[in-house]
Amino acid sequence: MATAAVWYSVYHHHHHHHHHPCPDTPKMLHGFVSQNPNVNHNAGTGSQLSLNMGFSSSSSSSSCSRAQVSVYPPHDQYTVATQREWRNPNGDIISKAMVNSAFSALEHAVDTGKKPDKAEATDLLHDLCRIWRTDKAAMVLEMMVKSGVNPNPSTFTLLLDQMCKRGDVLDAMKLVEKMNTQYGYSANSITYNSLIKGVCQFGNNFDTCLQLFNKLLDMGLRPNVFSYPILLEAACKQRGAADAERLLEEIIAKGGQPNLISYNLILTQLRKEGGTEEAMRFFKEYYHPSKGLEPDVVTYNILFRGLCQEGRWDEAYEFLDQMMNHRKDHLAPSLDTWNILVISLSMHGLVDNALEVLDEMSRLEIEPNASTYNPIIAQLCREGKMEQMVKCLDEMLNRGCDPNLGTYSAIAILCEKYGMVQEALYIIEILGKTKKKKQEEEEEDYNEHYNEVISSLCMKGNTYAAFQLLDEMTTERWGFVPTAYTYKRLIKGLCKERLFDAAIEIFKIITTETEYAVDWIPLVDAMCNSQRTDLSIDLLEMIINKGYRPNETTYRLIVEGIALEGEKELALAVLAELYMVRVVSVNTVESVKLKHGLEDAGLSALKIRNESYSIRAQTWRDRGFIAASSKYHPG
Repeated sequence: MATAAVWYSVYHHHHHHHHHPCPDTPKMLHGFVSQNPNVNHNAGTGSQLSLNMGFSSSSSSSSCSRAQVSVYPPHDQYTVATQREWRNPNGDIISKAMVNSAFSALEHAVDTGKKPDKAEATDLLHDLCRIWRTDKAAMVLEMMVKSGVNPNPSTFTLLLDQMCKRGDVLDAMKLVEKMNTQYGYSANSITYNSLIKGVCQFGNNFDTCLQLFNKLLDMGLRPNVFSYPILLEAACKQRGAADAERLLEEIIAKGGQPNLISYNLILTQLRKEGGTEEAMRFFKEYYHPSKGLEPDVVTYNILFRGLCQEGRWDEAYEFLDQMMNHRKDHLAPSLDTWNILVISLSMHGLVDNALEVLDEMSRLEIEPNASTYNPIIAQLCREGKMEQMVKCLDEMLNRGCDPNLGTYSAIAILCEKYGMVQEALYIIEILGKTKKKKQEEEEEDYNEHYNEVISSLCMKGNTYAAFQLLDEMTTERWGFVPTAYTYKRLIKGLCKERLFDAAIEIFKIITTETEYAVDWIPLVDAMCNSQRTDLSIDLLEMIINKGYRPNETTYRLIVEGIALEGEKELALAVLAELYMVRVVSVNTVESVKLKHGLEDAGLSALKIRNESYSIRAQTWRDRGFIAASSKYHPG
């Protein structure tokens, strides 16, 4: 098994040496006939933010209106007798094959005129979603409705949510439309909002989101107050505060009534982009009774954070006094307010002032949490003030604050800045003992605790310190034994810091020198999203050479990575090629094309002759994109 020292040296080497993209990739024949003629891919070019008419100030009814449609006459119900066999006593799925078999049995029963039992069919639908067979779950939903069994709204919402998480937004929209037009089953506002969220997370430009959202309006959607924050958050992230504010004004002009969450989202984005002054301008313009909008403590915290981050201390303290003296309780400072002040003072090196705030909180009987102490501990570690840091840590524990990932990241600064690895690890061990004592655990095994520490550092993007600690942890003195979870977190941390070469080297070591199976999907996803598709292709070849069979998601991510690098024509060619060798489904083709605005060249892959298919398939195998024996076809 590889030692931590090996991993540490790998990290150290790649921390200073980055690959450069990207080997030339030969272009291939491309082209699909669009499977979705209702969406205009060109609409995003230079277009303005605009919504179709259809907004209403009244929210949709929370109940489902549905016609009692039954294709079959009354008959005996069908029960999925084998359901309990694929679950253990804890409800965990132990056999995906048995779930699929139960689906086939249900399908056969419905075809022969039997009526599904609602509870059993609902459980089957949920379990199909759990194993990511949303296509079959959608079929269960249809079988229920056409048999006269009306699913619960929460079941419909769960299915749409899972479909959207898989990126099957178009299929989710088609399902809603089909359930409504064919079976008279109308989604409620909660279900629609789940679909809106999926639409807004779909695509790399907001124009695509608006096209899909407008299609929802055409399907009869009337947004409620909870719909707008989803749409405006997407606008903030993808188009910026100015466009989000214009969209807000358009929503209001069309009769929509966004709630306070919507305004706070834009206020936050304005503060990030234009500073506190721009946020104050928006606050004064919109937050007053004449517009029916009253701020809350979250609103005030957004502005307070801006003043603190900009070091405008006099204004910040005056703002805090106004909050403390406010007549309305819902505008009084929250724990988040005090934490904002402590964090900002610490980040500006004003630890003594931050400690004074802690004293004031104690006087006011405001209970702190670990997030209150962590920035102070971190700054004391940066300044190398060990005695003060330990004293602060003791106070935190004495006040009942459990250490969290921010605490471990703060202590790890000792490793990175001063090389005090053993000292940091000793403190971490004490924290582990304190935790076990509090939980009344007598076992002296700290593996789980050390895993939590490594995970915390990787999540915070501090993988260098994680490798330093791991190098020491795995010595005989500490006796830590890394698990598959440890490796997974290390790779994720390296990806977070864009150290992909190092992540690939760790992946090689794990697959060669351990028996653990490591999921390569997060690694491929991170590289493709960072426009390092060249490295993801190298990894794909390595995976295949080791005898693994990449799934549809792997190939989809690589195609999307090519598109993100601006090579849309090549991405479409690759997508067509992968479809022809049967490693991606037609649903994936439609979804990727819409998401990235891939244009057709007027050539349908379905019409390409068999000889051409064979030549192209061999080309892909020669280049290592697919295994020679691959017969994988999703669905």
